[in-house]
Amino acid sequence: MWLESASATPAIRRREAVSMAVARELIQAGPMLVERRQGVSGLDATKASVRSVVLWDGGSHWWIGQASPCTLAALAQALAAGSPAAWPVCQALNLDGGRSADLCITAAIPGGPLTRRAPWNRPVRNFLVLVAR
Repeated sequence: MWLESASATPAIRRREAVSMAVARELIQAGPMLVERRQGVSGLDATKASVRSVVLWDGGSHWWIGQASPCTLAALAQALAAGSPAAWPVCQALNLDGGRSADLCITAAIPGGPLTRRAPWNRPVRNFLVLVAR
């Protein structure tokens, strides 16, 4: 899950490693794609779909984006081998795939504004917004 602690520190952690008492905000998603800079094994290698993902270097760098149709196994392998953000990925979490893999980037970010939402997608109820502090 992606979480923000009571001290406003964001992280990507497995549910078992999180005390709900210290989580101020959280989004449960998955599966985990990269953990401790290693691709997670046992992921589906058959179903290709558009994927939305969030990456973390384990410190202060975050990246959120959308992958072209691919399997979970292929995405995990690619992210462990190299990062689209030009820094090593410590943790990567699949947010969603298929019909709910939308992406919006504000004009305040280089490369924005951008909205990627297939016309057949239904509006999503949950979302993650990354902002600079």
